[in-house]
Amino acid sequence: MKINQKTLWLTFGLLISISISTATQAGETGTVIRADNLKAESSGSAASTDKISPGDQVEIIDRQGAWFKVKLRQTTGWLRLLSVKRGEATKAQGSATDVLKLATGQAGTGQVTAVAGIRGLSEEELKGAKFNPQELGLLKSNSVSAENAQQFASAAGLQVRQVEYLPAPISPEPTKPQGGLGR
Repeated sequence: MKINQKTLWLTFGLLISISISTATQAGETGTVIRADNLKAESSGSAASTDKISPGDQVEIIDRQGAWFKVKLRQTTGWLRLLSVKRGEATKAQGSATDVLKLATGQAGTGQVTAVAGIRGLSEEELKGAKFNPQELGLLKSNSVSAENAQQFASAAGLQVRQVEYLPAPISPEPTKPQGGLGR
């Protein structure tokens, strides 16, 4: 089986994101950064058990995929990873510049780490990532043969489309200095 470089890099990225330890320190706190619903299970289709608001403080109990298990007041439930910022809330300076930065999306620490589109992995977690042959086996077990994929596509009414590669970018010509001593 021939594997192209793009597939290899995608697989590598998935392996790293899967194999990173998802253990969360007991008692770690988090701050809710967007309104959301607390869920009974780590699924978007799970029943909502409570509503949360930006600024609410939660205790992070566990992590599963893109979900944190949190305790909010007396309720325990699951919250989307992107709705929580780990750690204590910071006090705003309250200046017009801070408001402008917030409105333009420039506010923040600049220390956001993203892997496979999921935020919240710390630098330590990334550095501590190790090869996990069991996860690689799990990844391979989710693959299907070309024949099975073709049968699925046919059953779903999908049609083959040829998508051309984008043209190679044109390199800019080196510019000649204008004016000066005229040499």
